[in-house]
Amino acid sequence: MFFSCRKSLQIWAHIRDLPPFRKRFTSLQRITDSLIRGRSTSGVQGKFRCLTIAITIYCIWLSKNKLNFKDYQFSVVEVISKIKFLLYRQVHLLHLF
Repeated sequence: MFFSCRKSLQIWAHIRDLPPFRKRFTSLQRITDSLIRGRSTSGVQGKFRCLTIAITIYCIWLSKNKLNFKDYQFSVVEVISKIKFLLYRQVHLLHLF
């Protein structure tokens, strides 16, 4: 659901291009593995990385629910805009940068 459909892959490709990500995340297993290791969650960049992954999964989940339950066809640009909005709002509220 979060990685197998074309739109989800496009969303992750965009997120992967953000500065704190150096690796290609192609599966939920790789993401969770990177979060479990201590280095990826420590410091400001680690917190930003965790926050970005959580918000991305949340936004994909919301979009998939709209598609499944309301037959709403979401666009990749719409989801990426929502991710950026939520991400920058949380970064501001948490005073990460």
